[in-house]
Amino acid sequence: MQEILRTTDPVTLSHASALLRGEGIDCFEFDVNMSILEGSIGILPRRLMIHKDHVEEARVILEDNGIEAIVSHDPNLTLDGYLGGRIKAYQPRNGYRAGVDPVLLAASVPAKPGQKILELGCGAGVASLCLAARIEGLELIGLELQPEYADLARLNAQQNDANFRTIIGDLANMLPELRQMSFDHVLANPPYYQRDKSTEASNSGRETALGEDTPLSDWVKAASKRLTPKGTATFIHRADRLGDLLAAMDGRLGSIQILPLVARVGRDASLVIVRAKKRGKAPLRLHDSLVMHQGQRHERDEGDYSPAIEQCLRDAAPLPFPK
Repeated sequence: MQEILRTTDPVTLSHASALLRGEGIDCFEFDVNMSILEGSIGILPRRLMIHKDHVEEARVILEDNGIEAIVSHDPNLTLDGYLGGRIKAYQPRNGYRAGVDPVLLAASVPAKPGQKILELGCGAGVASLCLAARIEGLELIGLELQPEYADLARLNAQQNDANFRTIIGDLANMLPELRQMSFDHVLANPPYYQRDKSTEASNSGRETALGEDTPLSDWVKAASKRLTPKGTATFIHRADRLGDLLAAMDGRLGSIQILPLVARVGRDASLVIVRAKKRGKAPLRLHDSLVMHQGQRHERDEGDYSPAIEQCLRDAAPLPFPK
C-alpha cells in the first residue's frame, strides 16, 4: 500500500475516496481521528492508501478533480487541503497540525473587503488563509512565536497567493512594529490545555500550540489593545474555559456573543466561539448551540457534518453566527 493523500479535512478525504472507488481503485483510510467534538483533539491527519500499482492513475484522477496528491518533497512536511482544496497548506508531519477548529474560527469572523486582520498565534496560517479565501481584499497579519511555524505560514501564503504576512514574536511582549498598528478584527485559537491539569505533548511544536504557557488573559489583553474602536475579537476555545475567557474580557471587551458548538443533538458543548467588541455596550448574548454532526452517534468515517458546517468546511461559507 502507498499513501496518496493526507489531510485533516474529512470532507476532502470522503470526496477523494468516492472518486477513486468510482473508477474502480480500492482505497483505505488510515489514522481515522475524530475532531475535538467527537472526543479527541482533532489535529491529526488521515491518510488515504492505495495499492502501489494504481498510484499514477489515482494522482491523475484526484488532480483532475482539484485534489492535489502528496507532492511535498520534505519528508518532515505534508501538504494538506482545506475548504474543499481551495487552500493547500504545508504542515509538520509530527508537530501541531490544524484541524477543523481554525477553519470554523475563520468562518466566524465578520470581516469585510478592505479590512485589516490580525491573527494571534497563527501557526502555519490555516485560519488566516481560510479567511482570505472567503473574503477578498483583506490585509492579514499573523503573529507566531515559533519561527519554524512562521516560515511555514509565509510559504503557505505565497503558495495560496494570499495577502498574509507573518511576524515572529510573543503576544505578551509585542514588537514595536505591531504595537503601532490597529486592526478591524483579531482572531485567535489559544492553547486549549492548562498543563497543571493535563499531560505535555512529546513534540515541542505541538506542546507550544496546545499547552497554555501564556495566560489566557494575556491573549485577550493583546487582542483588545490591537483593535480599533468597535473592532471585534473572535476566539475559539474549550467550553470548560469559557469562565476564564469571559473574566479576561471584563473591562476590556463588551457586546459579547457566545456560540456553543456541540457534536450532536443532546450533547454538552465541547467548544465555544466567543465574539466581542472593543468599547461594545450591548448585553451578553448566549446563542443556541450549533450542532456539528447529523445523527445521534458516529457511525461512519465519511463526513456526516450538518449542511451548515459542511458548507463552512468545504465551500468557504460563513459560519451561521446569529445576528
